[in-house]
Amino acid sequence: MPERAIQKKAKAAEWGLFWWSLAVGLHLAVVAALVYFTPLREWFFAEAKPEDMTKTLQGDKVRRIVASMLEVHTRRLCKKIGEQKAVLADLEGYRDQRYERYAKEAAKAGTAPEPLASLGPAGPDANVALDGKTIPELYDIARNIEQTTCGTYRQLRAVELARLQGIPLKEASDVTQIALPEHPPLRAAVFEQDIDRPGERLQALKDELTKAHSEINSMLSAALRMRDMAEGLVGADVGGIRVVSSGGGALYTGGDGGQWGSSVGPPLLAHEFFPGGQESKLGPDFRPLPARKLMAREGTKTDWAYIDTWYIIGPFPNPDRAHLDKKFPPESAVDLDATYLGKDGRPLRWQFKQFNQMMIAPPVTDRYAIWYGYTEVYADRPQERWVAFGSDDYSKAWLNGELVWASGKTPHRWIPDRGFRKLKFRQGVNPLLVKLENAGGTTGYSVIIYLGEGSL
Repeated sequence: MPERAIQKKAKAAEWGLFWWSLAVGLHLAVVAALVYFTPLREWFFAEAKPEDMTKTLQGDKVRRIVASMLEVHTRRLCKKIGEQKAVLADLEGYRDQRYERYAKEAAKAGTAPEPLASLGPAGPDANVALDGKTIPELYDIARNIEQTTCGTYRQLRAVELARLQGIPLKEASDVTQIALPEHPPLRAAVFEQDIDRPGERLQALKDELTKAHSEINSMLSAALRMRDMAEGLVGADVGGIRVVSSGGGALYTGGDGGQWGSSVGPPLLAHEFFPGGQESKLGPDFRPLPARKLMAREGTKTDWAYIDTWYIIGPFPNPDRAHLDKKFPPESAVDLDATYLGKDGRPLRWQFKQFNQMMIAPPVTDRYAIWYGYTEVYADRPQERWVAFGSDDYSKAWLNGELVWASGKTPHRWIPDRGFRKLKFRQGVNPLLVKLENAGGTTGYSVIIYLGEGSL
């Protein structure tokens, strides 16, 4: 090969090596810049944002997009309001069922039933056509339906209270209060403005649409909860009590500072003394720990546990012990949101308390009165356990809706082991209701579970 050709080839190789080295160097520089220079890295890897893409849209194109968006949201809201109407119709049916039963029992007792109309209208007329309505108009319709739903549920509970306690419908309605939730109004002007470009007006419209969906979802959830509670009240009167949940199963401590567990009570009258009685076999050193769950026994310090957390309601009237077997409202349905008329016409509501002693006592005891206690026992697996019941005076207990305990009706003082029952606990939550009567003096009850293995 001629020398000139060899030199030319060598020169080309040099230039090739130069350009290759330059390319590698530039790539390395770019990589280093991306690694060590944050702003450049963020710019290089940033994705295009939808809001940036829409900034180029203007005029009729934006108007068509907004109109399509409103049409979609209108259909969705109409569907939710239709569900609201269906729930209201169910509630009206349940209310009418309870009124029929109230009327039949009144007629059987020889009294004329008061007309349901005496309670007045439940709320605005809910039978409104939805076609052609704007979103603000649909929102107002949903609020009116919620008002009528709350009114219908209040009527249902008032009818049931009047039936159970034999009081006038108006009086039952006065003590049956249903709080109507507050909802902020929509800004109707936002839906009427001309939106021809992305910006503050479009964002304001989106915010109002989000608010409309959120609030109507809240209205529908509240209506479904009322329907669920009404179904608990309307169910057939078989198999013991029914439990109406207050939602989520959360427990709330009371803030009234009442001294629960106190042994203070009215002094016994001469005819209320009953000599003798059963003595406890558990001994003076019996010290069970507080608990409300049946779990695997790992490191358990005791074979016994007393249930320490309860909802309590009372006192209900029991003149001369005449109502020992009367079914007061909690025996029909445990509605933790309900208000009832108690002894001397006082309004009663469930109160949650936690106790640091075995005997669960009302905050203010009264003679010739009845209380109810409600709790839920959690079990990590199906199991059978011995349970000790004690009360001062008469008591009954239902586990999972089944009557499992009744003490003697002769007045007696409290001991923790008045009687034992072997009970079946299902896996999960086990509702427990206790009825307590006081014939005079102190009063209280206890439920203590044996955690050991084998027989007592």
